[in-house]
Amino acid sequence: MPFAIDDLTSVIAHWSADAIVGLVDGDPVDALPDSISSWDLTGTTTTRPLYRPTGINSLPSIEFDGSDDFLVSASKSLSVTNIGMAIISKVTLKNYGAVLFFSTLSGSPGYQAATTRLQSMTWLTLTQCIVGAGDGSSTAYALAQSVLTTNVKSLITGVCGGSIYFIRVNGSAYRRNADYNPPVPCNLSATSVYANLGRTSLAGAFLQGHVSEIVVWDESLGNESFYIEGVLAHKYGITLSTTHPFYTAAPTSGPPTGAGGGLMKIGQGGGYNG
Repeated sequence: MPFAIDDLTSVIAHWSADAIVGLVDGDPVDALPDSISSWDLTGTTTTRPLYRPTGINSLPSIEFDGSDDFLVSASKSLSVTNIGMAIISKVTLKNYGAVLFFSTLSGSPGYQAATTRLQSMTWLTLTQCIVGAGDGSSTAYALAQSVLTTNVKSLITGVCGGSIYFIRVNGSAYRRNADYNPPVPCNLSATSVYANLGRTSLAGAFLQGHVSEIVVWDESLGNESFYIEGVLAHKYGITLSTTHPFYTAAPTSGPPTGAGGGLMKIGQGGGYNG
């Protein structure tokens, strides 16, 4: 059988719009299913995003209105050392656009708040995306600048762990040390968090645009991020950097036992552009 993202034992959550059933174009989305442990993202009333059967690369997506749409999970206890996230999206850039947040609070998560343990944003002013994490007392982040275009599909990947953060956009690597000083390791040790998609307490920062798929995992020496990028990029017709290990084709198998190369090799997958 071909390799699938869910074959990776390090995957914590995998939300995909193509797992939504029973909806037609324009229907409000009650739940974005999680294929790992049914940690679904759900919505109610008028704040639900809308289902689009051909939203990104003729594949399903959910569309957020930029005004009040969001989805949120129930609480879940996580123990993660090097948290990674990969997001397939096509958004309207504005100041700002919330994407995925993990927070210990059930309400709208705070940007750069101590209660936020994982955060990702887009920003119009510098056409950039931000990924970051927190340890329960403070947060830090890395960013990729001048890389996003309004309403153009993209694959944003970030891993936060120890003293290293990285962010890759369509397989090209970015890391800006000046944007986090000192780095803050993500602290998720038996920590109960709520996953939020599309909202933060930052004024006007509701997500505007489409999201098709999100994967969250614990990065290891197997460099799972490359395999996840390989699957998602080829599925959604995104061209990876020519130096990415899966530039020409999606992976047909997962990392070999004892896979090495070092955790979070910033220079791989398109070089370091920081």
